[in-house]
Amino acid sequence: MGHGVNGFARSVVARPDQLYRVPANFPLEEAAISEPFAGAIQAVTELTHVRIGDTALVSVPAPMGLLCLKLLVAEGVKVIVAGAAGDDARLDAALRFGAAKIVDVSKQSLLDTAKEETGGAGLDVAFECAGHETSVRACIEALRPMGRYTQVGICGHEIKFPMDQVFFKQLKLCGSVCYTAQTWDRMMKIFQQGRVKLGDLISNKLPISEWRTAFDLCTQKQALKVLMYPES
Repeated sequence: MGHGVNGFARSVVARPDQLYRVPANFPLEEAAISEPFAGAIQAVTELTHVRIGDTALVSVPAPMGLLCLKLLVAEGVKVIVAGAAGDDARLDAALRFGAAKIVDVSKQSLLDTAKEETGGAGLDVAFECAGHETSVRACIEALRPMGRYTQVGICGHEIKFPMDQVFFKQLKLCGSVCYTAQTWDRMMKIFQQGRVKLGDLISNKLPISEWRTAFDLCTQKQALKVLMYPES
């Protein structure tokens, strides 16, 4: 159901003020992605200052990164999406969703690409969606002085990162976890305006009884977003 609630429960009880009515004729399949989309909305539109003319980095092209990409593109921001070995299909999806440049860091230098795309200045903002030490370091290194860094992915353990670069570049670091009620209000307005489409993020649809297959598709990077539906 969302943060802190077991989504595989047979039934749940929710207060009326926690329920939201999606716009008329809004696809229910897209509405099913509301919870992670709300997390991306908070990270991109509420906690991080982005504006048209910026060059942003999204690392990596997993579902949360692709949701951030869609919002950044809607904001008119130039976006570089970085992925690793095995991310080919997801990087191709990032191009379809509006990324200006994709980088496979197992084959290309992210730092060199960032400099090429910004005339040597460095990136304005980075969204770290992998929760991986190597990705964190790469994001910080690619930012320009006075750049902004937002941690979207969960690392799950202590990591090392170049604090001196944060100091000497005077970077602004921000963490983004989940959302607020105001975020959901904003999301309903985004749905109503129809500028951000989510349906093309759904690559697979499976009955909930095949949850193991769904999880495997995601962990093996063979899917973008898997939609599971209840069986009668």
